[in-house]
Amino acid sequence: MLERRAKSEFAGVALSALPALFNAALRLTGREADAEDLVQDTYVLAFERSVQLRSLAACRPWLFQIMRNRFISLYRNRRAVSQMVVIEGVVENTLSGDDVRGIDREEVARLSRDEIRVALND
Repeated sequence: MLERRAKSEFAGVALSALPALFNAALRLTGREADAEDLVQDTYVLAFERSVQLRSLAACRPWLFQIMRNRFISLYRNRRAVSQMVVIEGVVENTLSGDDVRGIDREEVARLSRDEIRVALND
């Protein structure tokens, strides 16, 4: 564990990168709220893992790497989640690309829309 002085120095260096991290996060996410969340996640992880940082000189690039990895992880998780879509007034569940691989496409193509609705309602 970092000593109290080392933790204080780490916090000072890490927090000095906040404006640059936020600007980069905003470019990645395209939305202020998402950028704020991403930066917050980055700092939480950085402070939890601060003992892994070998040199304060490497702090800034280390923070950007954490943020990049967190963004990629969040993006993958969002892409893998099924979404609910309203089609013709009925809510239908759309599958992600990973889910579709296990479905026999010919079998699904033979089903009528009503048969699919009944199956989803069951």
